[in-house]
Amino acid sequence: MRVADLVAYVNHDIDDATRAGLVTADDLPREPVRILGVTSSARISSLVRDVVTQTLAVDLSEIRMSEPVLAAVLELRTYLFDAVYENTTATAEFKKAADILTGLWEKVRERPDEFLDRRTIEHEGLDAAARDFLAGMTDRYAVRLFEQLFIPKPWATD
Repeated sequence: MRVADLVAYVNHDIDDATRAGLVTADDLPREPVRILGVTSSARISSLVRDVVTQTLAVDLSEIRMSEPVLAAVLELRTYLFDAVYENTTATAEFKKAADILTGLWEKVRERPDEFLDRRTIEHEGLDAAARDFLAGMTDRYAVRLFEQLFIPKPWATD
């Protein structure tokens, strides 16, 4: 799971930071881009191919990446920490996202029958079911659900 998380969050965070105008493709460190690819899909393809190849090479005894690919991903992650995660604008946005998730956490725990998997609640508990529900959300779905649950709609005046 850690490998999948690393692949997903580095690429998604680059995409999000680019859309937010915090970085451009030209800002990314050159060596990782040369190794992994310029676009998100190229990077994901390179990473998945490398993980599969390296894992098969050790007869599935462990999930692994080659040293050059791992170094490239870690360099991108370091870049993201410097350029994005510790950026003042991004920090303010992270706070907003944390507030949305906190609100959703409380609301889905108050109304588990509407949102949460009954079997997970029974076998692993309410917190595990809420955690799994929130972890499975896309950003857009989380914002839409937050709006639905917390933002009042105007009353019809007709």
